[in-house]
This record gives sequence, structure tokens and C-alpha cells, in this order.
Amino acid sequence: MSQYPQSTYDEIIHNMAAEIYYSLYQKDKDLDYFQKAQKEYQYLLAKYPFSPLAERTELFLGYSSLERDDGISGLQSFQRFLEKYPDSKYKDEVRRAIAAVYLLLEKYDDASRVYKELSAGAKDRAISSEAVYRLGDVSFAQRDYDQAIELYQKALKSIPEMSDHFPNGLYNLAESYFWRGDYRLSLDTFIRFLKSFPTHDHSGYALTRIGEIMEIMGVDQSRVMGAYLECFFRFHGNPGAGVARVRMLSRQMKGMKSKELKKSVEEMKEISVRSELPRMDEFMNLMVADGLHHRGEYEEALRYLVSYFQKHPTSSSLPFFHKRILKNIADQLADMVEKENYMDVLSKFSQYSATWLKNPDRMDIPYFLGRAYEQAGVFAEAGKIYSELLKELEKIRGTREEKERRVNEHLPSFDELNLRLSSISLMARDVSAALRFLEKIKDSPSLNSGLQIELVGNLAKVAEETGQPKQAIQYLLKLIESWKESPEQLAPVYLRLAEMQIKNKQWPEAEFSLDKIGEFKKQGVPIADPIWVSSLENRGNV
Repeated sequence: MSQYPQSTYDEIIHNMAAEIYYSLYQKDKDLDYFQKAQKEYQYLLAKYPFSPLAERTELFLGYSSLERDDGISGLQSFQRFLEKYPDSKYKDEVRRAIAAVYLLLEKYDDASRVYKELSAGAKDRAISSEAVYRLGDVSFAQRDYDQAIELYQKALKSIPEMSDHFPNGLYNLAESYFWRGDYRLSLDTFIRFLKSFPTHDHSGYALTRIGEIMEIMGVDQSRVMGAYLECFFRFHGNPGAGVARVRMLSRQMKGMKSKELKKSVEEMKEISVRSELPRMDEFMNLMVADGLHHRGEYEEALRYLVSYFQKHPTSSSLPFFHKRILKNIADQLADMVEKENYMDVLSKFSQYSATWLKNPDRMDIPYFLGRAYEQAGVFAEAGKIYSELLKELEKIRGTREEKERRVNEHLPSFDELNLRLSSISLMARDVSAALRFLEKIKDSPSLNSGLQIELVGNLAKVAEETGQPKQAIQYLLKLIESWKESPEQLAPVYLRLAEMQIKNKQWPEAEFSLDKIGEFKKQGVPIADPIWVSSLENRGNV
């Protein structure tokens, strides 16, 4: 063309060059070809502004930029198009594209405005219907799940016949329910999505999410694994299948031997490397840590989480990793408290007091410290922690925050805290305080068996200390009657009853209570060594 700059074929040749460059870009994904194509089209628009192809060229520049997520260039092209061709038959399509660009650029108010205008005034019913559905997308992108649910429900109700054309409506509605915590509704909507769009690219993600929801809802693990397996084999080439496979391996890690565990972790890493999904490496590390956590390998799980946290100091997911690290530590502390390894709990607090356990946004962390102090005999410190926690829980009683914390943390109930405070008061020989805390316990049947035994023991102790030995014995007899079908729980109760009967010189009754412990032993009922030894020692007092 340099030899014939005034050629009558100039426009044709430059159009052909642009088409060739763009075809090469589509084939090789070489950005240089895309830029050359754009340059050719821009040349054509500048030199031939009134060409019959100018309108098509302007549209091409806008849509090709939008396809590459270049929102600024796309917006400029589309706005320029509307200025040049205000009466174009493509006007509504371009306005729809502008709304999509606004959404891409996170200009949510502008996106909503354009979609509302299209829903009310677009000549093409398909475009106006799509705009109604896309309004939900705007709220969903802002993570305003309540508003998104309202808008998607409105779209599905007002234009139900178009639901099969807009899978975003069902899928994002299901996701909105999920993030709002409405798991049953989310599950039902994901199932509806799968039935309506069985071959959609997001079907693999939907089936994976179904498995996750069933896991959250406490569905039998075989059914959860079934969902992940179906996703992996049914949508094998789909990125969602990789997510399902990683989750499946994570859940199976608990029962794996060392060699199998190593192989599974390697496979999870390979899936992460191959996956096109963003942040797949983060997800993989979380799932490996979760698997190790379920194996009881808390330290190794913590190492995975902390290592990722330290290697990616600029990641936007660090707050989430911080929460997972805290959860890992909290679960480990809960396990230690349950096993009464209070020295390990105190050691862990010492280890992380200046880092992860410094001002933690969890209420159960101080509770574990209180339990450790109580088990160690430091009752005053334990009492301070329990009292402070009781005040904090009262502030959020009945709120959504309390519900969320009780799901995600190892929080004691109000009755449990009052029981703990009553036990500490008795150790401090403050019977009136113990009685005050015991009277605040409203739902004793909700306490587990061990705590119910402790509760009755405390009630009996208070009755005994206040000169009501018969009342104390009645508490224990009532507990025995209600648990007569659970002999494994009754040995410590019979021991406590025998001790009180001996103290009140009720020798035959005491002998009967001790005989019951002996019968349990002969029947093979597990009895803790201290209980058995104490029962033998008390026989000498009968």
C-alpha cells in the first residue's frame, strides 16, 4: 500500500489486513496481532468515517475490547458509537454492552441505571428480559446477597419463560442463598440449576457446591463423597471437577496411610498447577491443611497455613487465612481441654500469645484459657475469664452474630458457663455464689452427660453445705433413675451417693451403692481407675 497510497482498493485491503490480524490473534493469542488489527480498524474509521462498514467497525472495536475485559477501551468505543449512530438498530445491544462494561469496571450504580432503562424501554423483548435478570448480577457482584435474592426472585417470577435463557439467574441465586447461610434453599436451587442446565460450564461448580452444602448440613459422608465423585467423573474436563477432586481427597485424608497421603497431596498440587481457576493454589493449601486437621495432625496443618500466609504477604486472602489459622489453633486447644492436657494449653498460649493469639476475634480462645486455669487449680483467674465471657455473650444473645459464632466457634452455652462458675465458687467454698449460679441454669437436659453429673454433684454439694443432706441424696437418686439405661455414666454418681450416705451413716444404702459399682465392673462397663479405687477405699468405711 505504500506504493499506491491513493489506491481505490485501500479500504478493502486495510479491512482484509485487519481481519487477518484478528484471525491470527484468535489463533495464537498474540497481543501484537490484536493491536495491529485495532490499528487497522482505527485507520479505517479515521479515513472512511462514512463507509457502510464504519458502523460495523465501531461495534467490532467495542466488542473485541469487552471480550478482552478492557472495559475502558470498550466503553469509549460504545459511547462513540451511540454519539455517531443514535438511531442505529443496534442501539439497545450497545447499551446492553455498556451496562456489562460498567459492571466490569465496578461502576454498579451506572450498570443498574442502564439495565433498568433497558428493562423498561428496550424494543427487543429478549434484551429487556435479560436486563431484568442482569439487575440481580449487579447486586451479586457487590455481594449484596439480600438484594440479589430479591431481584433474581422477581425476574424468575415475572418472566419465568426466560429462565432457561439466563442460567446466571438460578446459579447466582443459589450462590446468594449459600453466602447468606440459607443452605437448604441454596441446595434446592443448585439442584434446579443442574436439571435446567446439565451441560453448562458451571454445572461442575454447582455439583461441587452441592457436596459442600451437604457437608455443612451434616449429611452422611458417603452422600457427600458421592456428589464429589459424580462431579469428577461427569464433568471431568471442567475446572469444577478439579475442585471436587481436591475436596474429595481432602476428606479422604483422615483414613490414609503415609504413602497414600503423600501421593494424594502431590495430586492436589498437580491439579492446582493445571487449573485455570484463580487462587486455586490458595484453595489447594486450605484443603491440604483441612485434611491434615481431620487427621488430628494440627501442627502439620498449621505449618501449611502459616507457610502460605508468610509467602504471600500481599494476598487479598490473608484475612481469611488468618481466620483459618485461628480455627486450627482453636480446634487444637479444644482437643487439649477435652483431654485435660491443661499444661499443653498453657504452653500453646505462651507460644502464640504475641502472634496468632494476640487479640483474637474469637470468644472461644479465652474460654480455653479459662478451662486450662480451672484444670490447673488457678480458680480465681478462671472465674474472671468465665465472668467476662458471660458478659460478652449476653451482649450478642439472640443476634445473628451469636448464631454464627456458635456455628464457627467452640462456645459454651450460658448454662455451661454458669455451671463452670458454680464449680469454681464451690472450690472457693463460696456456697451462696455457687447457689446463685446454679439457679441461673435454665435448660439442664441440654447439657451433656458429664456436665449433668457435675451439675447434680454441685446441687448435692450445695444442699449438703446448707444442711440439707436428704435433699442432696435425692438429687443423686433422681439422676440415677433418669439414667438407669446408661450404666457407663452412673459409676461416678453412685460413688458420690455412697460418700454422702456414709457421711450420714446410712450404711446399708452406702453398701448398696458401692455394690452397684462392683456389678458394673463385672459386667464390663468401663469405669475410670480413680472411681474404682475410691469405691474400694470407701468399702472400708462401710
